[in-house]
Amino acid sequence: MQLPLPSDAIGKTGEVTGGLALSDDGRIVVAESKFVVNTASLTSDSDRRDGYVKRRVLEAEQFPTVEFLPTQVRGLPKQLPCSGTHTFDIKGNLTVRLPTMSKV
Repeated sequence: MQLPLPSDAIGKTGEVTGGLALSDDGRIVVAESKFVVNTASLTSDSDRRDGYVKRRVLEAEQFPTVEFLPTQVRGLPKQLPCSGTHTFDIKGNLTVRLPTMSKV
């Protein structure tokens, strides 16, 4: 038996395009920075949940993408390393188009 709430779910996808453009002083070049996620590719640990989210919540057929426009970075070194990894925060605007819910 599954219990409806409370519930945490983590959605994953490998279908993200775009990138982050930085100026010489480390600021985001807003006009050249954007990430786009294919909503139909989102998956979690539950096929049933995935179907509901894609069909009813996001209406992935009608609204196939979610967009993230970065506006600020924190924790990024001024001189980027040539190799390795580094963790930093990106703030921005996330656009998720949701269907209009009609009242019954």
